[in-house]
Amino acid sequence: MAHRLAAANLRTALLSDARPSAQKSIQRWSLRSLANINIDPSSGTSSQPPRSDVAQTLLQDIILRLAGQHARTVAMTAQTEAILGASDDGKKLASDTKVLEEDEAASGGTTSSSIRSKVIRAVNQPVKLPPKVQMEYEVQSQLEKKNALKNLADLETLHTSTYKLVHELLDNDATSLRRYTSADAALVAATFESIRSRHAMSVELMADVVISLRRARSLRAGIGLVAPAGQFCGIDLQLIDDFLRERLGVQLLCDHYVALDKGKKNGGIAVGCSLGDVVEDAVTEARHVCDANLGIMPDVQVEYGFDDNVPIPKPLVGLVDSHTSVSGYESIELTLIRPWLHHALVEILKNAMASSVQRADDCGEHTSPPDVHVRL
Repeated sequence: MAHRLAAANLRTALLSDARPSAQKSIQRWSLRSLANINIDPSSGTSSQPPRSDVAQTLLQDIILRLAGQHARTVAMTAQTEAILGASDDGKKLASDTKVLEEDEAASGGTTSSSIRSKVIRAVNQPVKLPPKVQMEYEVQSQLEKKNALKNLADLETLHTSTYKLVHELLDNDATSLRRYTSADAALVAATFESIRSRHAMSVELMADVVISLRRARSLRAGIGLVAPAGQFCGIDLQLIDDFLRERLGVQLLCDHYVALDKGKKNGGIAVGCSLGDVVEDAVTEARHVCDANLGIMPDVQVEYGFDDNVPIPKPLVGLVDSHTSVSGYESIELTLIRPWLHHALVEILKNAMASSVQRADDCGEHTSPPDVHVRL
């Protein structure tokens, strides 16, 4: 009886936190405010371990995000259930276009056939597959849909159990956070670590859902297992975008607290970070990857500043303050999430290097790949 009551209370809290009015309480952090959350304004020092109010603020934000994520997985499951129903044929991906001739006589008019108007209409003509192939496609389509539903069920269970983990810590007036002994501080830090590790694969699961649904709808349309590029998966894209954005939000808050607990003054936020250093590290990694995969690596030229006749963009002036000049500057220091920027730069540089190597191959055997230019 007590177990059923606890489950009912948990579900009530979960539904309550998922309401739009509750979701509005989610904080939209600036990097600077998040970096300073554990710093004492009077002394300028960071508490070690992080203060209990810091942990409580971040956990309350995380629990709201988890409730929203749970609601999104439920909504996506409902949409997936409707996919491949009687009315869903994969958005009629296979169709032909006919040229139909119509005249006013068809609508009761008396116009001569010599001046009949010609109207072009798109008419859906599904590809006719042999019955055996069509049956195989339908079976595979339903299997792909089943895989998508399984992954969504796993995501729903994951967010429910993680919500419960945080809810138990904040429930009963947050006893552990009010008492906040060394054991309580260790429990809080372990909770943030657990949340982070639990959701490490959630993006991959969501990607599998989208891939499975695209395949399912492609099979239903008679195209085959390989879905056309850009094919709609059937789930509201805004739901998917919101899911991925909040997933990053939860990861950032967990990474930030774990870094604070390990003694980093600004946690997972790099304050006054040299953009040049970040780019240099990314260039080094990208060049090693390019060399390992293609056997050659183009040179990368990193340049600062703008040409004399090119105005500095206003957003950049606001970011780099006094480091800017008309023709160039020596360095740029920003507040940023260094691992995220590093990862993005490596991916961009790898693509640029691959294009450079491909261009050299197209030009001839002895052509060196052109340099890749990065301007800061």
